[in-house]
Amino acid sequence: MQCRPADPDCMDEVPPKVIPVGPARDKSRRHGRLRVAAATCDFGDVVDISASGMRVECARRPAAKVGEFGPITVSTHGESFSVPGRVVWVRRIGLWRHAVGVEFGELSPKARHALVNLARSVTSTDDYLRTMQGGERRFAG
Repeated sequence: MQCRPADPDCMDEVPPKVIPVGPARDKSRRHGRLRVAAATCDFGDVVDISASGMRVECARRPAAKVGEFGPITVSTHGESFSVPGRVVWVRRIGLWRHAVGVEFGELSPKARHALVNLARSVTSTDDYLRTMQGGERRFAG
């Protein structure tokens, strides 16, 4: 049987639909994100970080307005460091909760080193393990 281009029953002529996944999905994102745990900043809990900024969740709307720039103190495992940051966006994510997008300013070598250490030390493997345990595989031990 030969298909006609207008025949909807002919699957040979229908091109597959491509759904972008991962980095190809959001071309506006400059850097990959790392999910973090046990890190906080002046606004609230740091959810993820990238080379250019971080996403923070807080219990109430932050006092900082979009466009405001200043030092932001980040704390993890009893250590604190300051990074220059600008509030890029604020979104309501629940009845009382908000998410804040922060873009880093010009980082000093010390601040850059602290962010690299943060990414290395608090990248959340717990989420990965929980996902895998609830999915197809289970880890023994």
